[in-house]
Amino acid sequence: MTTTPTIDLRWDPDPSSVPWEIASESDGRGSIDGMAVPDLQARVRTELGLEPDRPVIVVGHQPEPWHPGILAKFMLGDLLASRHEAQLVHLVVDSHRGAWNRMEWPRGVDAESFATDTWSFLDGHPDRPMCRQSATPPRPIPDAKAMPGVLDGLQAWSAALDAECDAKNAALQCAGALNRLMKPWVGAMRTITVSQLMGTTIGSLLLERMSADASGCIAAFNAAVDRHPTLGVRRLDAGADPAPLPLWIEQEEGLRTANVDDLQSDGLHPKALLLTALARVGLADLFIHGLGGWRYDEAMEDWMDAWWGVRPTRRAMVTADLRLPILGSQWLESIRNGLLQQVRRRRHDPETSGAARGPGPTKAKALAEIASLPPGSQERRRAWVRMHEWIDQGVGRDTDRDDALCRIEELAALSVRRDWPFPLYDENALHELKRALETELG
Repeated sequence: MTTTPTIDLRWDPDPSSVPWEIASESDGRGSIDGMAVPDLQARVRTELGLEPDRPVIVVGHQPEPWHPGILAKFMLGDLLASRHEAQLVHLVVDSHRGAWNRMEWPRGVDAESFATDTWSFLDGHPDRPMCRQSATPPRPIPDAKAMPGVLDGLQAWSAALDAECDAKNAALQCAGALNRLMKPWVGAMRTITVSQLMGTTIGSLLLERMSADASGCIAAFNAAVDRHPTLGVRRLDAGADPAPLPLWIEQEEGLRTANVDDLQSDGLHPKALLLTALARVGLADLFIHGLGGWRYDEAMEDWMDAWWGVRPTRRAMVTADLRLPILGSQWLESIRNGLLQQVRRRRHDPETSGAARGPGPTKAKALAEIASLPPGSQERRRAWVRMHEWIDQGVGRDTDRDDALCRIEELAALSVRRDWPFPLYDENALHELKRALETELG
C-alpha cells in the first residue's frame, strides 16, 4: 500500500508561469564592478567546469538523508533540465554541521512495537563542518524488526555510503550517496560544493565588496531583514567592533560568525541569505527552493538590490508530503479502541493485562465468594464492598489510561509523519511522486 503525494509548487516572479520558461533576461539584472551579471555567470560557470552558454538549474541542500519533499526539488530540476536542455547542479552545503550522521527510522511491525529509532550511520563531530570531516565506512545497521522496505532502505543507504568512502570529505561522501540513490528519478547532474562556489569570481567579488563597504553591506542587510520580520533572520550588530558579517569562519572545532577582520582569512562560509545570493547572482538561471529557502529569499532579493544593485535570477519552490503506509486510519482507530478497552477493563480489575478477557484470579475469587452468599444478605454486601475496596486500591489505573493515550498519540504521529528519509520509501511511491510532479507541470 502506498500513499498519494501532496505537492506544493510555486514560481517567481509570476506564480502562473508554470512550467518555467527560459526568458531573455540578460538586461536589467545590473552589474558588479563593471561586469554585467550574464557575463559574470558565464565566467563562474566556466570556472566550475560547466558550459557557459547553456542554462543552469541549481538545487541545493545540506548533505544528509533528506525526506521526499527535498527529493521533489531534484525531481523537478530533472524534469525542467530535460525540457530545456539545461545543466542541473546539485549544490552541496558542505559547511553543514549538527546531527547530520543520524537517521531516524520506524522500528517495529505492529502497534506494540512501532517506535522511532535512530541509526548513527557514520562517525562524526556535531560542531565541525562536514567538509572538515573525513569520509569513513558506515557503522553497522541496527539489528531490529521493521515493516517491509524499511530495513532495505537502511541497507541501501549503507551501501551507497560505503561506495563513496573514497570521497574527499564527509560532505561529499553523503552527497555522493544521495546522488546514487536518486538515480531512478534524477538524471545526470553536476555536484558542486558551496566552498567551490565561494572560490570563484562571484565569491572574490563579494568579499572584496564587503571589505570596501562593510557598513553598507550591514545596513542593507538589516534593512532587508526588518522589512521581513516574520522570517526570523537575525540582524547584524552594526555597532559591534569588529562588525559581524553574514559569513561563518572556521575556528578550532567549529564555526563562528565572521567579522570584517576575518575577510582575508581562509575557511569562510556563507550564511543562508548570502549562499543563495551567490547561486542566484553568479550561477543559476533558476534556483529551486524548499519552503524555508523560498521565504528567506524575499529578504535576500531586497538586500542584493539595495547593496549590490543587482537582481537575482528566477526561483521556484516545490515541496511534497509523502507518508509511509505505517498505520492506516481504520487500523489506527481499531488500535485506539483496543487500547482504551484495555484501560477500561483494568479499571475494573487491576490484574487484567493486555487483551485478556475475564476477571483476574483475585477478582474471580471475590466474585465466587459473592455468588456463594445469600442474595440480599449483609455478608454478601460486605463481600461486594471488600472487592471494590480492593479494586479502588489498584495501583496505576490513571497511569494506565495516560500511558494508553500517550501511546495512541505516538502511533497517530507515526502515521502522519512526512519526513522519514527517502531511501526508506517504496520505489513505487517515489515514482508516483515524480509522475505527480509531471502532471503538475502540465
